[in-house]
Amino acid sequence: MSIQSLDGVIIEPGADLSFKTARWVDLTSANLSGANLSNINLENVLLTGADLSYANLNGANLYGTNVNLQQVDLSFATLFGANLLGSNLK
Repeated sequence: MSIQSLDGVIIEPGADLSFKTARWVDLTSANLSGANLSNINLENVLLTGADLSYANLNGANLYGTNVNLQQVDLSFATLFGANLLGSNLK
C-alpha cells in the first residue's frame, strides 16, 4: 500500500478527530495542536515533525512499522491508555 499525501488539506487547531481511522496517510509537519484525537486509529501514518502539543490522544492507537514519532511535539499532550506498539520513538 502506498502513503497518501494530505498536502493542502487544512486541519483546524482543536479539530475533533476522535474515533476516526486513518491508514497510510502522510501527516508530516501537520499542525494538530489541541486536537481531540481520543480513540483514533492511526495505522502506518507518517507524523515526523507534526505538532501534537496539547492534543488529546487518550485511548489512541498509533501502530504499524511506518508510524514515526521522531521530532513530533507532544508537549502537554495526554496519552492515557494510548497504544504506541511498533511506533518509532527514537
